[in-house]
Amino acid sequence: MLKEFRNLVVWAMVTTVLVAGGSLSLLLWAEASLVFGVLFVVVAGCLIALLSRILLHYATLTERYSLMLDSANGLPQGMFVVNGQNKLVFKNKPYEIFFHENLVRNNIMHKFLDVTRRARIGSTAQEIIDLKGAKGDKLSYRLTATALNNHRGYIAFSVGDVSGMLDRATRDDMRGFLDKAPIGVFSINSGGDFLYINHVAAEWFSRPSAKKSNLFRVLDVADDRRAFFPPLESINPQKTYEHYFSVNKQFYRVFQRFIKMGDDYVTCSIVFKSKRNRQSINLEGQNFKSVFDDAPAGILLVDEKRNILAVNQRFSHMIQKHSSDLIGRNLDGFLNFSCKKTVLEALQKAFDKEPTQKPIEISFKGTKNDDLAAYISPLQEDDRVIGAIVHFLSTSEQKKMEIQFVHSQRMQAVGQLAGGVAHDFNNLLTAMIGFCDLLLQRHSPAEQSFSDIMQIKQNANRAAGLVRQLLAFSRQQSLQPKVINITDALSELSALLRRLLGPAIELKVKHARDLWFIKVDKGQFEQVVINLAVNARDAMENSGILKVTTANHTNKKIFAQNHDSMPPGEYVLIEIEDTGCGISMDIIDRIFEPFFSTKAVGSGTGLGLSTVYGIVKQTGGFIFVDSIVGKGTNFRIFLPRHVQKEQEETIVQEDRHLSDLTGTAHILLVEDEDAVRMFAARALKDKGYEVIEASNGLEAVQLAKKDNIEFDLIITDVVMPGMDGPQMINEIRQFMPTVKVVFISGYAEDSFRKKLNNEENIHFLPKPFNLKDLALKVKDILN
Repeated sequence: MLKEFRNLVVWAMVTTVLVAGGSLSLLLWAEASLVFGVLFVVVAGCLIALLSRILLHYATLTERYSLMLDSANGLPQGMFVVNGQNKLVFKNKPYEIFFHENLVRNNIMHKFLDVTRRARIGSTAQEIIDLKGAKGDKLSYRLTATALNNHRGYIAFSVGDVSGMLDRATRDDMRGFLDKAPIGVFSINSGGDFLYINHVAAEWFSRPSAKKSNLFRVLDVADDRRAFFPPLESINPQKTYEHYFSVNKQFYRVFQRFIKMGDDYVTCSIVFKSKRNRQSINLEGQNFKSVFDDAPAGILLVDEKRNILAVNQRFSHMIQKHSSDLIGRNLDGFLNFSCKKTVLEALQKAFDKEPTQKPIEISFKGTKNDDLAAYISPLQEDDRVIGAIVHFLSTSEQKKMEIQFVHSQRMQAVGQLAGGVAHDFNNLLTAMIGFCDLLLQRHSPAEQSFSDIMQIKQNANRAAGLVRQLLAFSRQQSLQPKVINITDALSELSALLRRLLGPAIELKVKHARDLWFIKVDKGQFEQVVINLAVNARDAMENSGILKVTTANHTNKKIFAQNHDSMPPGEYVLIEIEDTGCGISMDIIDRIFEPFFSTKAVGSGTGLGLSTVYGIVKQTGGFIFVDSIVGKGTNFRIFLPRHVQKEQEETIVQEDRHLSDLTGTAHILLVEDEDAVRMFAARALKDKGYEVIEASNGLEAVQLAKKDNIEFDLIITDVVMPGMDGPQMINEIRQFMPTVKVVFISGYAEDSFRKKLNNEENIHFLPKPFNLKDLALKVKDILN
């Protein structure tokens, strides 16, 4: 309509201009005044006619626009139009009443713009928008946008309130869904009145019409109503309650939650049919008896006076009493005094519906099984406590594992302590032995000072032997494993063992045929056998027999003894058995601890068996001991079988006896212990080497970079503050990739090898070492 009016005005203006222009031309052309008068009248008449037509059309258009606007304002939906810049160009009154205020209050302009964008792409778009009303109520609007084809960029919108329609549809859909569900659904208040019940539940609870409106009236047992509604003050809305009830002799199982409504609660309940019946609740039911008797845990039932009602077979076996000796008697008479008070308190709590949260240690008179844990719960029937049910579990295995764990932790802690002490002592002994060697070079053997210095060195070497035993126990000594035949090793050792045992003790060695190979440090293996033989000799005193037996052994399942367990696998067994005095059970768990000894003061160091234990463990084996006081002791050592590869060869170290230990190489010496560094530097300088010293790893790296010297050899400690030896070597290898390295340490070589990715040109010299050991090692590597 507006477009038509606009076109008419444009046509009238053009016509007027043309007529006026024409008239003016004629006026100039015509000279007679008569002609001018006639033309003026004609032009004026045309203009009047044209204006009359325009006014007539304007009145018509105005009437039509007013009619359209009144119609738009009378619609229940809001209507509005936006142009290409999303500016409002038209709106009706419902738009202002319903939508504009909510649009601003709810800050949903982004949704409006999204619908506008979709309409411009697809000509029509629709969206349900949830808004919050002025009173906080929830409102839902359907917003429809349509692109106007004849007006490019313009979008017409309609907005309608659909809140009531959606709520009714949702409620109808939900009610229809619940009515068709194959389970019962209902809601009641605390008086039992139905607020809602679906078709299935209504059919299940069908009774005379006067009772249909209240659940409590149709219950077979009136007391079941207590299960539906406990005391209101104890209700937990976050908890799901479960219980059974019966209607018309049919049992049902119900799950329900509570919803607070005013001062009352209402239920949201889901109900299923159940096969349970009154007889099955009774303790005498056959199903209960079957489960009760076959249970893997011991079970005891007592009444409120603690009289024993029933016991199962497992419990009778646990306390080694027949059920006929227990049933009907009072539990108090069977309890040991040490646990009676705790058990009686727990039973009283069960009678008050408070089950125990933690197990209770319990023991009975006249039984050896003291490792029992009890869980006590109330025994109920029809929501009434009639006694207590006690479940018993044996904790023997658990306690055994706890003891094994504590023992292994203690041994590990002692081992770490021994290893740390041994490392520190090795540093001290290295300096003592080294400076003794330097002093011996200044004195001739004929001098008294030479003899004094030798005494110091010999005692230092004895101390080094003790340190090696500590390292053996802590499994941190340096081993040189080789593939050996245990039969040959024991045959070579037999002569030495006979001299150690003496003529009064007979040595019997029995070898099995086709023994498997093992991979061990031969010297350390011999040390194990010698230490056990010496202990056996001291236990047999004047006379006896020591048997050494070997055999192949396949362990098919985990074997546990003496706080240790051996996994399945193939092992070579070395059994050393004596006929001595034996070891009592109260100390047998401590015999492998360092410095533990039953010998007289001064008769031993207490490191013999701990050294055996450490060597066996570091080799990957296991050691177990059996002993009977007065009859003897049997040590069994299991070493893992070694399967030798075809290309594998036994490595034999060749003894090097070099007469000339001098040299001229450039050596970087890194050691944080000043005394060790001073001795090693002097010893190497005396042999002609050029030595640069560093007290830690970081200083060594800086010296290597700064001096720009190509070192022929680096001698370094392993454990140092800050940057340790392996880290330092990895750093220096970045710019000196071929430099040779000797690690000196009191710890085992394996402790640092893994940090170096098995690189070549890495050698090891264990502490303590003397001057000759150091010079020989350096000469050997450089050559």
